[in-house]
Amino acid sequence: MTPLYDDDTPAAIDFHWNDGAPAGTPVVLCFPGGGYQMLSVEKEGLTPARLANAAGFHAAVVHYRLGPDHHHPAQLRDAARAVRLTRRALRERGDADAPVALLGFSAGGHLAGSLACLHHDPVINTTDDPHTDISARPEALLMAYPVTHLHGPLAHAGSRIHLLGDDPESADLLRLNLPDAVGPQVPPTFLFHTAADPYVVAANTLDFAAACLRHHVPVDVCLTAHGGHGLGCEPDIPGADAWFDTAMAWLRRTLIT
Repeated sequence: MTPLYDDDTPAAIDFHWNDGAPAGTPVVLCFPGGGYQMLSVEKEGLTPARLANAAGFHAAVVHYRLGPDHHHPAQLRDAARAVRLTRRALRERGDADAPVALLGFSAGGHLAGSLACLHHDPVINTTDDPHTDISARPEALLMAYPVTHLHGPLAHAGSRIHLLGDDPESADLLRLNLPDAVGPQVPPTFLFHTAADPYVVAANTLDFAAACLRHHVPVDVCLTAHGGHGLGCEPDIPGADAWFDTAMAWLRRTLIT
């Protein structure tokens, strides 16, 4: 499917409907990573969407705006708009009550996590989004090797610069440092990371998980010893050969009763 997207289009979505799925089947919105400067659409968008379909879910790939041309809050607004457009599409399909899950990779994990933490923030509402009356809160959050820290020794500097610019406001740094943004508003969460990740260290995941525990947010963590960064979810890649199936089983238990 050709993405309906260019660099100035907010929140374009490629839907991958599973036409054999029953009513109430969750939609998995895939947010590719790329350090907020590019999108790894094939590995972290189209592939997980295809595998989510094979696991019985609907799926979609979200194309969000990028730095250096676009900075926060454009990306967060794109994420909110993606959820709202998905809910509108579900309503048009006669399946308005189907839940929406976010699946984000690396910087895409940061964006998905940001919306999970800040879906109540007025900054997500903008005059060019006609769907602000629709909830942007996801029912589940999945993050793979996510960036969660934007300041301090664990920060991923490239993601911070492309999201917030060279001289970010301190308030934005605090608001978007995700372990500090977690509260009871965050939905049930699944996290995957490798302990050997040299670029986004696994403490990003562990700190987010610890924050979930402090706020009584249900959280599952899949941490493996081997594998680098950006593994994706292809079953024949060492380090990525089990976590996605585990994540889909978790999602099924969490959202399908």
